[in-house]
Amino acid sequence: WTREMGGLWFPVASDFWPHGGLAKKLGILRSDGTAERALILVDKCGIIRFLDVHDINVRPDLGPLIEAMKKTHDGQ
Repeated sequence: WTREMGGLWFPVASDFWPHGGLAKKLGILRSDGTAERALILVDKCGIIRFLDVHDINVRPDLGPLIEAMKKTHDGQ
């Protein structure tokens, strides 16, 4: 699905059943093994800089994530 986004310049992770460890810790893993759709920005130090969770059927606006990425990159 990342190819459909036109080639990304940052690494992307996907966490779902049967693994789902991070999704479970964040409270977004459903009992059926699917996770809610979440956009999470983690900086190089492992600090969560942005977290936006939506129902799996809702495609979120990527604008706020892009803005958070710019701020994180710029050191703000």
